[in-house]
Amino acid sequence: MQITYKPAWLLLLALLAVAVRGHAHQPLLIAVDSHSPPFAFENAQRQPQGIYVGILQAVAQRSGVPLQVRAMPWRRAMQGLDLSQHGVAGLYKNAERAARYLYSDPIWQEDVHLFTLPASSLQAQRAEQLVGTRLGTLAGWYYSDTLQQMQQRGEVVLETSESDAQNIGKLRARRLDGVLAVKDSVHYLLQHHPRQRQALRDGGLVVSNATYIALPFTPGNVVLMDRINTALRQMGTARSPATTGR
Repeated sequence: MQITYKPAWLLLLALLAVAVRGHAHQPLLIAVDSHSPPFAFENAQRQPQGIYVGILQAVAQRSGVPLQVRAMPWRRAMQGLDLSQHGVAGLYKNAERAARYLYSDPIWQEDVHLFTLPASSLQAQRAEQLVGTRLGTLAGWYYSDTLQQMQQRGEVVLETSESDAQNIGKLRARRLDGVLAVKDSVHYLLQHHPRQRQALRDGGLVVSNATYIALPFTPGNVVLMDRINTALRQMGTARSPATTGR
């Protein structure tokens, strides 16, 4: 009996094909933040809405990859990604995350500003100017390596909440020196929520981060991510170029 050996790359392609066929029978679940308008949030019917939801829907239509979008608290979204339960959209990137997750091309650019009460003189054009302050941040978010290192050294206190609205409430109660928040998100709150319309002071851009779709590392997801990236490049979404590495 003659035994024939197939090249390793043919076996790999066969395995990838099986993995992709498995995905084709069920939508790829993508989690988004449920408290991050206008990018991602839940409407009155508990359905996901926002800029990232629209991008994901367009990616699904153009790529042919069926996607199911689910809004949830950010910490739960990140826990699910770590457990390979779903992907996540709207994620920032750092070296540790890049080694753990499969990243798409950038889908948007978020500008994180310092917001204070109108009477405050606190100003920040870079993170190092925030030494000695207590700042409101969002639970589960990563902002920058510099801010994380400053927190570890005790140079700044980053107090977490589940939403920007909660952080702004703490700020108005004078429990915080400032709030770190995406500028578009704060503007949305001030415009759409009457209780939040009291003016805030913009203390400057602290960091600008590209956002991405991230998936667990699996052979099937490698193929799916290639199709997602092809769709993103074809779409030419209204995102800005990435300048730094939630």
